[in-house]
Amino acid sequence: MRCEDVRRAATVPFPDMVEAVRLRVILTAVSLRLRLPQRWNRRWLSSRPDRAEPTPGPETRNKIERFVRLTRIVASPRFARGMTCLRRSLALRCRLSRFGVRAGLVYGARKVEGRTQAHAWLEVGALKIDSYGTDSSFSPFQRP
Repeated sequence: MRCEDVRRAATVPFPDMVEAVRLRVILTAVSLRLRLPQRWNRRWLSSRPDRAEPTPGPETRNKIERFVRLTRIVASPRFARGMTCLRRSLALRCRLSRFGVRAGLVYGARKVEGRTQAHAWLEVGALKIDSYGTDSSFSPFQRP
């Protein structure tokens, strides 16, 4: 670990450190669960858009931003490999649900230079929650 990493870690508030550890454990659990047969995860991987709440207020947005920031840190390539948008979104949805925020999981795709790219993110009402911070050029798949 470099000196600047140690200095940066020293400025992180203790509650954020605890939350980062929780998120790391959840990310590991999500990775393990995704190795199970798909039929066991079908319900868990569904988007559940009908259960998502209306667009959150300022206090809830601050919580969401905090968790997104911590997820970016914990799931960064420096600390974890193979943390895809799906894994990040599932872990974030799990953590947010414990604070009463019901987020819907959304899958989408786009074409770039003839290649199709897929992506997963969360939505709470009209708020798009993306731990990668990608642009909104992904078109969500039609919901049944």
